[in-house]
Amino acid sequence: MFRLTFFAVVLIPIIFGFCPPGSYEYQTNCYFFQNNPTGFSTAELNCVSIGGHLASIHDGFTNSLLTRMVLN
Repeated sequence: MFRLTFFAVVLIPIIFGFCPPGSYEYQTNCYFFQNNPTGFSTAELNCVSIGGHLASIHDGFTNSLLTRMVLN
């Protein structure tokens, strides 16, 4: 079984346009990091339960930024 050590949840800012406590805002997304080893499907279900989805990174700058956040 594939295990993820860190996963980021992309939360959609609701109503007021700000991110929930404990998350990081970048551009129009909120990223919430958890350190829970789990499989992909379970990680996605966890993300959906708090109003988001697993992060899908489409550019090098965002990838670098999120990598630095995880490592700090």
